[in-house]
Amino acid sequence: INNFFNSDKENFNIKNGNISIKKQKNKLTAVFDYIDKEILITKANVRNFFLEGKLRGKIKLRPYTNFNLDLELSSVNFTKLYTYFLNLKNERQKNIFKINDKINGNLNFSSEKIYSDFNLIKSFESRLNFNNGNISIEQFLINLGKLGAADILGSIDNDKQLTNFKY
Repeated sequence: INNFFNSDKENFNIKNGNISIKKQKNKLTAVFDYIDKEILITKANVRNFFLEGKLRGKIKLRPYTNFNLDLELSSVNFTKLYTYFLNLKNERQKNIFKINDKINGNLNFSSEKIYSDFNLIKSFESRLNFNNGNISIEQFLINLGKLGAADILGSIDNDKQLTNFKY
C-alpha cells in the first residue's frame, strides 16, 4: 500500500507520502518526505518475528546508498533470534555480516527490553558505521543489570573469503 501526496504524476516527482510493506512476518510502515534526492523518514514502525520498534532518519539512494538512521526497539526476542541463527545453513551463517560495499551510512540502534532465557542483558545502545562492506562499531553499550555494563568497540571487516570481528 503506497500513498503519495503533493506529487507530480506526469514527471513522478514525489514530495511526501506513506508506505506499508509486508512480507511474511516482516512489516514496515512509514511516513516520509522526499526532498533534494533524499528520503526523510519522519515516522516508521518496524516489526518482525524477533523485534518491534520505531525508525526515523534519512536515506540517500544515488549514486550509492547512504543513510543516517535511528532504530529504537521497544523489544528484542534474543532467544528467537539465536534459535533462528542456529537453524540457518552453515553457508548462510558465514555470510550473515556480508554487506554490499555500495551501502554506506550510520545506524544508531538501541533497545530498552530484551527477552532471553537468562535475562542477562537488560538493554543496549549502539552506534554502527557501514563503510564499503565493513561495519565499524563505534559504541555498543550493554546494560547487564546488577553485573554492570560492557562497552564493545571494534569492526567487522569483510573480504571475499573471510569475515573478521576485531574488538
